[in-house]
Amino acid sequence: MSKENIGGFWKWFWIAFAGTVFATIWYFIITAGLASYYEKEGNSFYYKENYEKAIEAYDTSLKFDAENAIVYNSLGFTYYVMENHEKAMEAYNKALDINPDDENVYFNMGTIFLKEKKYDKALESYEKVATLAPNYADVYNTMGIVYSEMGNYAKARELFLKYMKSNPDEDYIGYNNIFELDLTNYHAFDKELEATFLKNFSEDEEALIAYDMLKNLELISEGKQENIMAWDEKYRDVSLGGWGFEEIDKWIVEIKDEMIKQKLIEAERVIKAHKND
Repeated sequence: MSKENIGGFWKWFWIAFAGTVFATIWYFIITAGLASYYEKEGNSFYYKENYEKAIEAYDTSLKFDAENAIVYNSLGFTYYVMENHEKAMEAYNKALDINPDDENVYFNMGTIFLKEKKYDKALESYEKVATLAPNYADVYNTMGIVYSEMGNYAKARELFLKYMKSNPDEDYIGYNNIFELDLTNYHAFDKELEATFLKNFSEDEEALIAYDMLKNLELISEGKQENIMAWDEKYRDVSLGGWGFEEIDKWIVEIKDEMIKQKLIEAERVIKAHKND
């Protein structure tokens, strides 16, 4: 081959090589852009509560980027909201295959186990969250709920306190969880905690509605005067925020005094009819 031909060969080789590199770069740019586009579209459908469309968009996003743990987590949570726990866990496990240290995925898996009352597995997931992210405050509240449902009053209270102390001026949920725990385990409300709660949330009706509800139930259980109808009227336009009554239901069933039990049942009927979304 002449020198001229050799030079021509290398010229066309480098042109072809540059073209391939350029095409590859553009391929990755385009696929990454499409993956991001469909992920955002999935998020948009999710917030509009169009879950089927959200799943379709997340699946399309994953076709362009199959290594996106965040999208798998979003897909899993969407399935969870649709109460398809099997599909949700499948997506969560794929997310962990990609990123085994994602505390958000472990938290979401724990939520499914809690919902299914698989308490040991729920605690295993939540403890993994606490190890990976010790400042993940919500995990202590949720672990407290697990221990509460397991009947471990002392451990539940310890965890609710840990949650509450992590953000005492911002979140009233920990306080109300402790007040409910005390009520359903026949303990008087902690006066110091009550004082701090009322100081921090005296103007916050969303915080006070559950507290006042629990105080009314406490008064009934002690045979004292209460006014659940006044509570219902006072908070007519305020929601209980999705309050669960499982622990209160169990507590009422165990009340020995039939007159007090009946009053509690009547009060709870009014409470359960209140706005709670």
